[in-house]
Amino acid sequence: MMKELDPALGEARERIRHADLKVTSARMRVLAALAGAGGFLSHHDIELELRHDRIDRVTLYRVLESLVAAGLAHRVAGMDRIWRFGATAPRSPGVVREAHDRHAHFQCNDCGRIVCLREVAAHSDLARAPRVPRGYRTEAVELTIKGRCPQCAA
Repeated sequence: MMKELDPALGEARERIRHADLKVTSARMRVLAALAGAGGFLSHHDIELELRHDRIDRVTLYRVLESLVAAGLAHRVAGMDRIWRFGATAPRSPGVVREAHDRHAHFQCNDCGRIVCLREVAAHSDLARAPRVPRGYRTEAVELTIKGRCPQCAA
């Protein structure tokens, strides 16, 4: 049994457990780092954040993929075409998935920071999504609003 280091790891452990994933130190540390970031982190940012935890690149990629697949994290492609990852909002027990395609994101044109805009719906009802040509089937809608964040606009 792993010794409890801080509350963020304990919360990460519970979210991973509720998602029916195997609880590992790497998953707990990555999820805790994402949850504490207040925004999105690239793979490189996460490596820097966890540099003392000795999580190798391949393990980090696999952990991120498993967290995304389980609905504990989601990823957004930045303007530089680099994936950035963020923790999904914690839900009530038994509910782990956050509908990533149901809210918009904002990316700053100056600093590149990406944040979730959960209050801005990105067509949660796919029937209201933009029309696509006959024969195509919409499965998700992603909306990224670009502009300048408050810090860069000041």
